[in-house]
Order: sequence, then structure tokens, then C-alpha cells
Amino acid sequence: MIGVGGVSRFYLEAIRASPSLSLAAVCDTDERRVEPFARSGEVRAYGDAAQLVADEAVDAVVLDTPVGTHVPLARAALEAGKHVCCEKPLALTRRDAQQLLGTADEAGRTLFTAFHRRYNRHLPTPESLAGRCLARVETRYYENIEEHSDDAGWYTSTAAEGGGCIVDNGPNAFDAVRHLFGGMSVGEVDVARSPQGVDLRATVSGTVGDGAEAIIRLDWAFEGECKDLRAEWDDGSKTDVDFLDGFGEFKSSLAHEYAALMADFASHVRTGRRDDAGLAAAAWLEDVLECADASGT
Repeated sequence: MIGVGGVSRFYLEAIRASPSLSLAAVCDTDERRVEPFARSGEVRAYGDAAQLVADEAVDAVVLDTPVGTHVPLARAALEAGKHVCCEKPLALTRRDAQQLLGTADEAGRTLFTAFHRRYNRHLPTPESLAGRCLARVETRYYENIEEHSDDAGWYTSTAAEGGGCIVDNGPNAFDAVRHLFGGMSVGEVDVARSPQGVDLRATVSGTVGDGAEAIIRLDWAFEGECKDLRAEWDDGSKTDVDFLDGFGEFKSSLAHEYAALMADFASHVRTGRRDDAGLAAAAWLEDVLECADASGT
């Protein structure tokens, strides 16, 4: 595992609980984060990603690092013959994502992007919604970023470095919509930025499926936390999903999501299934960021 800050504890718990996965090595440029692993002798601990990637005992790499490092680290791991599970978003442009998928194909390795919300126990399966005619879907991703970012300064950097609500929360919201209803086009983007140029609030509108309206609302200055999805059908009925229902503790919904996510990654590795979700999100992000730059305040 490269990067042991942020949500790494959920990855680590999922790996340790899995019957098919075992933790071989960890890496972080912050010595304080790898020191407990080095002291315990549980696994090999590195301060340089190149050393971990060169470790012949490592079959697969999980990247839980700042967004700006995803492309070079994923490329290096794939070229070294490792399977890769990369925290979302895989990349900020479709070109970078396509090139990484090409590298994975050439290496005969799995490149998998981690969208944990699609594994939430409240989200219906696409099969359960088959045959229904969607009229509108809206998803909200609201939180106070100061409560969520720990000590990771890149969260509140510019979008080019992986910061802002669009880059951080947008991919999960987009993937939940895409997982259920297919890709979302980008129509308009309304964005509000901090004086430092960080995206704090955004509303992305577009369409999915046969032209159903799709709205994604993001907010980093929300008092509390709200993460939900509502589908409205042509017969007037609604399907509501509250991703946080029943999870009273901060981030407590993530444990079951990452457990299922890592099981799916292992399945992709075993079967050789190709994962295009990261490319779809990168293309959407590129379009959204272009629109946001044109309309940002």
C-alpha cells in the first residue's frame, strides 16, 4: 500500500479481513506514518514508492495518495508488473486515464479505480431498476472539509493538484449515478470558489440515459454531512438513497464499502475483467473542470 494517511485505515482493515489478500508492504513519504509498521515488523515499510514497486513479493498495489501523484505512481506500478487499485479519481483528463489503461493492457495487469459509494448497502443494484423509465436523478455530497481532510493540505489546494469539492467528491457522486443509470453528460456547471481559488460549492447539470435530467450538488462548507441520491421515475414515484443512514459515527459507513471494494478488486484481478470506471470519471471531470473554469467566481 502506497500512502497510509486519509482513508488508508479502511483499506488496511479490508485487506486484513480478506481471505484472499495479505498486506506485504507499506510506503509513505511521511516517516511518522510508516514508523509503527517498521517498529512492529508486521510488514516491510518504505519511504520511497520506487522501492515498494520494485519489491518482488508485492503482486498488487493500492494507491491512497494525493490525486496529483496517481498517474505517475500507477504507471510505475503497472510497468513493474503490479496490479493497481487507485483511489478516485484515477486522473483528471481522459488522455491520462486512457494511457494508463493502455499501459495496464500491455502489461496484462488490472487497473482498478476505487469508487467506494457504489458498494454502499443502501444503493440499489442496477438490475433491480431495470425496465423503469428514469425522469430525473439528483445526488448530493455535502460535508465540512475541515472535518474530513485530516492534515492533508492538498485537499484545499487547486483542482490541478487534486483539491476542491469537484475533484474530491465529484467522482463518487458521478460514479453512483453512472453505476445505476449510465454515463452523465455535462451541461452546465455553477461553482463558488474560495479566495485561494479552491472549489467550495458546485452544481453540475446534465443528462443520463435517454435524456433524463441529472444534477450533482457538491458542498464543502456544509454544517454536518449529507450524502444521498434521489431517482424520480416517469410514473411519479421516487427512489431515495441515504448513504449515511444507520451510520452515526463519523466515516463509519466506509468500513463495509471498502471491504466490498477490495473484494471486487481481487475479483477483477482473478478474472482479468477490465475496469473502465476510472476512465469514465476522468472524462467527466475534465469536462466539468473546463466548464467550471469558464464560470467560476
